[in-house]
Amino acid sequence: MNTEMILVLIAGLIVGGFIGAIIRAKSSGSKLANAEREAAQIVESSKKEADTIRKEAELQSKDVVFKAKAGWEDEVREARRELQSQEKRLVQKEENLDRKVTQVDERDQELTRRDQSLLDRDRNL
Repeated sequence: MNTEMILVLIAGLIVGGFIGAIIRAKSSGSKLANAEREAAQIVESSKKEADTIRKEAELQSKDVVFKAKAGWEDEVREARRELQSQEKRLVQKEENLDRKVTQVDERDQELTRRDQSLLDRDRNL
């Protein structure tokens, strides 16, 4: 019986070793699968975060461009207003000069008539 028991024990140890190896292999495979899944989740999360950061950066750059464009348009609008104001002042000055030239011409004509009138009077005397 001793030999039979030893053989049974040896067979039990061999079977137990195989079962332990299989369990260990499955456990290692399970840990590896879990690690791979976790790595895939980390990669996916990183991709989503990078996409979110990229979209935020795009929105910020669009906002900067929009504000710059609005500022430029305000500057252009102000410059146009200033030019229109200067043009209006120049037109008024031109009109004033035209009036003064007309007045000088009228005075000159009046003086010429007076001179002629005085000359005519002197001749008649």
